[in-house]
Amino acid sequence: MSIKIAPNVLSSGNIASPSGALTALALNAAYNHLVSGTGFAIRLFSRDLEPITEVYLYATSFTGTKASVTMRCRAYGENPAAVIRPGATLLATSSTTTLPAGASGWIKFEFATPYTPTVLGEIVWLVMDNTAAAPTVNFPNIRSALNAAVPLQSLINNYSTVNGYTANGVSLPRAAAFFVQGGATRGFTMTNIATPVATNTRPRGVVLTPPIDTQIELIEFSSIPGVNMANIKIWDSTQLPNDTPMYEFATGQTGRASSELSGSIFFEPPFIARKNRTYYVCWDFTTNNTNPTCLTVEDHAAIASVADQNMDNFTLLPLVRDDGANNWVIERNFSPRLQLIIGDLLSATITSAS
Repeated sequence: MSIKIAPNVLSSGNIASPSGALTALALNAAYNHLVSGTGFAIRLFSRDLEPITEVYLYATSFTGTKASVTMRCRAYGENPAAVIRPGATLLATSSTTTLPAGASGWIKFEFATPYTPTVLGEIVWLVMDNTAAAPTVNFPNIRSALNAAVPLQSLINNYSTVNGYTANGVSLPRAAAFFVQGGATRGFTMTNIATPVATNTRPRGVVLTPPIDTQIELIEFSSIPGVNMANIKIWDSTQLPNDTPMYEFATGQTGRASSELSGSIFFEPPFIARKNRTYYVCWDFTTNNTNPTCLTVEDHAAIASVADQNMDNFTLLPLVRDDGANNWVIERNFSPRLQLIIGDLLSATITSAS
């Protein structure tokens, strides 16, 4: 399982805030490692001694002829001078590159002979570049910044270069790129803030499946529903929207209005979520509303098998909503910008964690 841990807080979900605009970086020059040219890299600290088998990079568009674009990904060690650039030691080279089916989407690199870090904390650079015969004519434009401020995931950062990394790379901490190591997804599969719910008053919220018995005490949200938020309700996943929730309280009670308007609501009393049981933690509204805004995976269908690993039981929480016909709709390509604060983990033992 994965749990976000702060000094005195456990949380589940994400509280990302809007920040900046979507931008793109043109890989429009030939790349010569440690000599010259434009490239993009994921720099990672190895937390697992497992093979790095796949790498993904999001292309917002292609200039020239997409069919003429060829790309590769190569793994390198860190520069021995410990500066922010890869070194000369080649560790692995991708064997297959798959471009997206449409005009935009995820570029996939696969390694027939992947690199496996040898020690925990080893720094590995995954360097991607355009190998087209005419790279200044046929090239991808990659998403180099999101419109969301999100925390770095698992000691990962991204860097671009226009000089082959002969100097330190330019930091792109919010680029859309991720990799698969030992079957686990690490990096940014979510690329944008979106509003997927049409304006209505129906319940919507998150899917929660705790790996151990968990006491939920507080909900926090980035997009503030404020006075229009009517109720906090929790259904078991076997129930329908018209069934009586197993847990409910009205918002706006005396003494709570200021905290609700500032973006947090205490559960009264705390809710005990049982191990491996799925719940829909929702709220509804007194007037039509489009909240919550969500982080979204673009081109989700093309990468669902790996992106959904990043939407696991306790880290990112999928969107659930009432469709108005007494059915629940779960959309795993969206993660509402809210988090649940956990007061206690009630299981006697935790056998493993990552």
